[in-house]
Amino acid sequence: MHFAQVMPFSLLAMLTICLAPAHTLADSVLSLEDEMRLLEAEIHKILEVPQNCEVAIQCHITGYGNKPCGGFRSYLFYSTLSTDGTRLESLVESYNKIDQKLNQQNNMMGTCEAALPPSLICQNSVCTEVPFSLSPPVEQ
Repeated sequence: MHFAQVMPFSLLAMLTICLAPAHTLADSVLSLEDEMRLLEAEIHKILEVPQNCEVAIQCHITGYGNKPCGGFRSYLFYSTLSTDGTRLESLVESYNKIDQKLNQQNNMMGTCEAALPPSLICQNSVCTEVPFSLSPPVEQ
């Protein structure tokens, strides 16, 4: 092997090592709060897509966040026609577990009000939350 053949590889290896950012183990470990923010961003990115539907059965809800007294902080809704429900549910589950852990670590307290899951309909081909009413929703 000639010096000319070894030189480009050696120079490339040296530049890669010298220019690579120096990371410590602490830099690569995210805090729970940072993990939650990343999960929240990913969840909301998934839900930015219009939640189109053909029938109401395609509209699903998932509990989001964890109240200190138990139960969900709110609910998210999505369409199985527009969204990978398995992926979304997995992200939300991870988010909820971290929220619960932070509540416990920080001895959080709350008002213990119940957040009720919304009713959903497929209206104008979009999953839509039905405003609270004592009468049953009407499919349109």
